[in-house]
Parts: sequence; C-alpha cells; structure tokens
Amino acid sequence: MTNDENQGPDITSETRKVDILSDEALCNAIAAIVSEARFESQYKAGTEHSPPIADRLEAIEGILENAWVLYGGDKDAAKRFILRKHLLLHNRSPLEIILENPACADEVATLLLRAGAGVAV
Repeated sequence: MTNDENQGPDITSETRKVDILSDEALCNAIAAIVSEARFESQYKAGTEHSPPIADRLEAIEGILENAWVLYGGDKDAAKRFILRKHLLLHNRSPLEIILENPACADEVATLLLRAGAGVAV
C-alpha cells in the first residue's frame, strides 16, 4: 500500500491489528509491564489498563502496525524490526525504547518514516 505512486508505504493511513502476543520476546516484554492474566482479563472484559501501562501497550502496538505496513504485511519482519537493536536508536531495540519511555516512540516512528521514504537507516 502506498500513499502516492512516487512514495513508499503509507504507514499512517490505515490502522491494522497485529497480534502482539504471538511472539515469546514480545510476550515477555509485555509481561514485564502487565501480567498475562491481567492483560487477558482486561482485554476480554473490555476494561482499560492504567495510563502508564496503556501508553506502553499502545506505543508497542502502533510501532508494530506501522512496521507491518512498511514491510508489506510481513508480520515476522515487523516483529524482527521491533526486537532488533539499531544504531540510530543508540544500539537499542525499538521495544527497549518504548518500554523505557513510551513518549520516545516518536524516535522509532521517525526511523520507520525514514525507511518508508527510502532514506538509508
């Protein structure tokens, strides 16, 4: 999907749901901020997490969705992106950045936007 024939993938136009609980590393990261039982019970009940937890989960999901679009729907590539350390993120993974401070998800989003625009990252 592109936002224009002369541009790369449109990573902001359409929200896609990516199953963030299908990878062990992601499960472990999420478990560090909210227990699996609590996550599942709140998800099933439709109740919201506390703001700090919700911010982190939302940032993880947003970056996964954007990476999923950038990688043409390849969920494994999106997960590899979020788990792999990157030099432009001070040799940390996007997941580490988001877990430390969800407000820093903008750094990761910028990296994805640069990659989508064809800038070497």
